[in-house]
Amino acid sequence: MDKDISLNDICSPAEFVEAYPNLFEGEGKPTMDTLLRGRHVNGLADAGAIIEPVQRRPLIVPPKFLQWLLNRKKAA
Repeated sequence: MDKDISLNDICSPAEFVEAYPNLFEGEGKPTMDTLLRGRHVNGLADAGAIIEPVQRRPLIVPPKFLQWLLNRKKAA
C-alpha cells in the first residue's frame, strides 16, 4: 500500500459510483462491475486502484483510480 494513502482514501465500489456517477452513466461507459471483473486485465489491480481485503470484497482507492484513468486516456 502506498504510504500516502489513508483509510479515508478507500471506499466501496457503491460509494465510488455514487460519488462519481458521471464516470459510469451513459451509453458506452463501463459499469463498475465490468471494471471490477476485468481488474487483472485492464490494469486496475496493478495500478493499486483496487484492493482486496480479507473477505475478498474489492475496495476502491480513488486517487489511484484517477491515476489509472488518466494514464488510460493518455495511452488511447
